[in-house]
Amino acid sequence: MTKAATLLDPSAGTDGCLSALLVRAHPQALDAVATRLQELPWLRVHFRDGQGRIIVTIEGETVGDEIARVTALQQTPGVLSVDLINHYFDRGEA
Repeated sequence: MTKAATLLDPSAGTDGCLSALLVRAHPQALDAVATRLQELPWLRVHFRDGQGRIIVTIEGETVGDEIARVTALQQTPGVLSVDLINHYFDRGEA
């Protein structure tokens, strides 16, 4: 999925998963971590503060896609933890 056709845009008609996450980073690495995250096509940064907290949403076609993406986030240099806030799954059923 790209940022142009996402679950965040209901008119796109895209099925899949959408999750909100709290990413905690070392405060001194916050800018570098946020920059890395913003480069990911399946992730949007919505909020960050000076204490190292970053609120993001991620998307995937399956739960497995999202698990792989959370694992990738956990392995990002400067990231301390990744916590699930909310998860939404759409099968595209009308």
